[in-house]
Amino acid sequence: WLLGSYWYVEVTVKARGWVSWYTGAFQLASWLLGGCPIQGRIRPEPREDVIVLGAPPKPTLLTRLQPLAERYPGCTWEEPRVGQTVMHVGQCLSTLSERGSPMGPDREGVLHRRLARLLRKWLLRNGRELLNIEAGKEDAKLREFARLDTGTIESISSINDIPYAYVRWAGGKPAYHLTGEESVYELLRVKDPVGTVGEYHDREKIHGGGSAATAAGTFLAHFLPRFCAFFWYWAAFWAYLALLYALQYSITSNAVASAVGGARFPARGALYNMQPGGGASASLHIYCKGFTTGEPADRPAVIIEAMEGLAGVAAMARLQDAIAARGVCCTYDRLGLGHSAANEDSAAWADRSPAAVARQLR
Repeated sequence: WLLGSYWYVEVTVKARGWVSWYTGAFQLASWLLGGCPIQGRIRPEPREDVIVLGAPPKPTLLTRLQPLAERYPGCTWEEPRVGQTVMHVGQCLSTLSERGSPMGPDREGVLHRRLARLLRKWLLRNGRELLNIEAGKEDAKLREFARLDTGTIESISSINDIPYAYVRWAGGKPAYHLTGEESVYELLRVKDPVGTVGEYHDREKIHGGGSAATAAGTFLAHFLPRFCAFFWYWAAFWAYLALLYALQYSITSNAVASAVGGARFPARGALYNMQPGGGASASLHIYCKGFTTGEPADRPAVIIEAMEGLAGVAAMARLQDAIAARGVCCTYDRLGLGHSAANEDSAAWADRSPAAVARQLR
């Protein structure tokens, strides 16, 4: 039952494109305890286009026909110059938003997902030999780059015909860095003053904060419709479960009462032997009534086969009364059900086809 109820709510929630219902419950608890808005709903993460210092990689045979913007989305290319303010690619890959996406050097948003993968590949895979990155220690190298903060290019030179940019870092020692040699890119140009980690340059925290009015507006606009939807789903589920319980209880209680020698509902009609002339008796319980308000007319009788287990003939009382107002209506229990005989030794049990059942009734 627990798995079934979880599956029911989970499917209905996922069908609407929402997060899991238990995540919604956790967010509601967080809102009630701390007044924080719903995560990720006040403002979607903006995307920041970055400037990579160096010449773009040469296209492959498959990407030759693509324009540069499609090959490397979310970035432009620029030759390094003295005096530029830069940030190391490793720091951007290590500085994550509250949703875990790498942030751009200007803290105006997050990097394009594909570009972030390419920058990581260019730095850690292509630069494995040139930057002396040991296998299995890529994350430690990224943390080392993250401590550099911002820097300024003081000179551009070449060592063994490999172009380097000499950068003086605010958080580390001056060092030489690659700008495109063998598809290794280490520097991104900084356009604006950099904010604190986890914040945009205007000091607004990604996905968080806001006044009480903003929190209340977010709750009413975002969470309240979900709460009403959840409430409706659960109400429908419990109503469905209650209906199943009521049907099962009625069937079971009547079956138990019949098994111990009587029925929960008394017999309304009479028992008629459907195979007179000897042998084991097999009686059908039939109840007929008609013309309770109208005059007799030349109309055929209406025969109703009672529902199995649900009180038998008694369950058909309202339907029978409505028909019997203007004609003859008979209800009966099939052999072995309700008040009809349950003697399996009778020859009537040999054939239980629809034709045989109709013949026995006749």
